[in-house]
Amino acid sequence: MCALALITNTGGDLVVRREARYLVPERGVSPQRTVDRAYGWGMSWTPGRK
Repeated sequence: MCALALITNTGGDLVVRREARYLVPERGVSPQRTVDRAYGWGMSWTPGRK
């Protein structure tokens, strides 16, 4: 999984920073959850369908 950009709210302005960070998921861990853990977002991930 590769994170390409990080968007943050800094003083009311949206700041886009180039990240280009490569993350390898642990066995049995989804790529989305891997990125979530790396950045400390704390989101709840559940399986879904289109």
